[in-house]
Amino acid sequence: MPYFTQLGAGTDPEDEVLHNFMDGARRFLHDLLTQRLQLVHPQPEVAPLLYKELRQEALAVFLDYVYDHFEQLQHEIRMLDEDRLAEFGLSGESLHQQLRKLAELETSPGDESAYWPRVGKMLQELDTTLDTILDPLKSSAPRIGEFIGLFKDFRAPVLDLVNG
Repeated sequence: MPYFTQLGAGTDPEDEVLHNFMDGARRFLHDLLTQRLQLVHPQPEVAPLLYKELRQEALAVFLDYVYDHFEQLQHEIRMLDEDRLAEFGLSGESLHQQLRKLAELETSPGDESAYWPRVGKMLQELDTTLDTILDPLKSSAPRIGEFIGLFKDFRAPVLDLVNG
């Protein structure tokens, strides 16, 4: 099941795009850390050294502190009105441009040598899009501010795992 390809096509109803993105982001991170990433490209036998060394620890943090909070984030997103979403670029063409970048990376051609660089680029785009979503939530939903900080702190080491 693709993570972002459908979203990049722009065929989802506008009010579901962010929720479907959050679902895709959660699945992508989970599958990356459980070594079950489902991309059309062949995965090489050898993973980056940091990934091999620290993947288990990152997975434990993800499962214990991050995975279940995606639903809470989605709930908070539903609470934002359309004007607020548009103000932060979380609707319309601005959002679809970000999602198209992810979809293009997910489906771009390549062999085993392009696998980890592509995953790193996908993580970077995912990180940028998540920041776009999390920043307005900090001000509109201060009760989840602590989790947003933790979530941001979690993402940086995951980027390092893949990019070495």
